[in-house]
Amino acid sequence: MRRNLWLLVVIVLLVTIAINQNGTKKDRPVNSNSSALPTEAAPMLNKLAPGFELEALDGKTYSVGGKRDKVTMINFWASWCEPCQEEAPDLKRFSEQYKEKLDLYSVNVTSTDTLENAKAFVAQYQLTNPILMDTKGDQFKLYKGIAFPTNILIDRDGVIRDITIGVVPAKTLEEKIQNIIAD
Repeated sequence: MRRNLWLLVVIVLLVTIAINQNGTKKDRPVNSNSSALPTEAAPMLNKLAPGFELEALDGKTYSVGGKRDKVTMINFWASWCEPCQEEAPDLKRFSEQYKEKLDLYSVNVTSTDTLENAKAFVAQYQLTNPILMDTKGDQFKLYKGIAFPTNILIDRDGVIRDITIGVVPAKTLEEKIQNIIAD
């Protein structure tokens, strides 16, 4: 009986090691010079960004995710969020300054906001980038959102390269954008 227990422990240990070694290859950060891409979608650094489609205030439906010609930035926000108000002018500037190399999608988590307040926010800060409406909060949940603002930078291959929760100095956010554009 004791021998069988030890044998079971050894087998479980070997299976655990095999699974972990298999997982480490998949979980390694993707080198920008490498042609290998992660194969699973997860809202985590160095993983493929989950794709989604949302209708925007302009009435168009936008598709986010996958390979693109430009770097993508997703900004989850709400109109009542003071840090969101603080960063709005900087996001407007980044959207205009880097429009040839960056697609910025501002996703209003309308499930925590109101359509009227979101429209007033967009008008107040004169935002010109697509303003997507996450009416049920599904995309915010998909990206495991916990606070506003949340900014996610995605490279041209569709891989998440940076996740910033909360407001950071504009210079810091711009450096992050520039680094991903330069890759």
